[in-house]
Amino acid sequence: MVIDFDRTLTSFRHNGTYTSSCHGVVEKSRFTTPEYRQQTDALFQQYYPMEVASDLPRDEKFVRMVEWWTRAHELMVANRIQRAHIPLMVAESNMALRRGAREFLHELAAANVPVLIFSAGIADVIIEFLQQQNILMPNMHVVSNRMKFDENGILIGFQGELIHTLNKNATTLRNSPERWAHDTVRSNVLVMGDNLGDVHMSDGLEIQERLAIGFLNDKVAENLAVYRTTFDAVILNDGSMELPRQLVQHVISGGAEGCKRSEVLGAAQAVVAAKSA
Repeated sequence: MVIDFDRTLTSFRHNGTYTSSCHGVVEKSRFTTPEYRQQTDALFQQYYPMEVASDLPRDEKFVRMVEWWTRAHELMVANRIQRAHIPLMVAESNMALRRGAREFLHELAAANVPVLIFSAGIADVIIEFLQQQNILMPNMHVVSNRMKFDENGILIGFQGELIHTLNKNATTLRNSPERWAHDTVRSNVLVMGDNLGDVHMSDGLEIQERLAIGFLNDKVAENLAVYRTTFDAVILNDGSMELPRQLVQHVISGGAEGCKRSEVLGAAQAVVAAKSA
């Protein structure tokens, strides 16, 4: 199981407002200055439309994402983010789990399914959030941008290769400080993410079957066609984890033994459709 974090495990909206991403948790915190928040908002306004644009060539988007992440991280260092503030930043943010995500993660842990949370966010924020939600479990592994602090707990940089939305693949995994290794015993993988580039998170791994589920949280009319082309199934409008839960339950129960990918997905969709009828 390879899962993106921001707006995949977490929701896109909560109580009617847009939720913070990992970077947003830091950038919008009361522990940062107004000048810093203005600078990071300017970066968001400049680069976010490029990130979600389905018609921007991948090569150009790749360059822009590197620019965005690099500049955002440089601003964090310049503003001397403190490690001791991370728990409070997370606790005071509006980051929230997607509906059904808690139950889904517990079911995966109970079935001993390895879960790789592969994120272009910030590992320190993700781990703290999972801990505060009491859902950081032994079957989970987090690969993301990990902060590097000095002896006084002041941010001085990030460890390893920069991870952004378009370079999440096996090469980045192998070069990460966490040194995550693919479980070669398991030849099938479920990939879930909200960005078109997330479909590539398992690229380069030795697998036989990959099933990809996309979360199209916003601008559905503009992007639905390309999401349907990219992913095997698409969950719309900040939808719940019901489909992934039913799919995994179908596999765990043995109903998918020997089935093709389309048969597994069809069985899960049929269960969800029956429940919603």
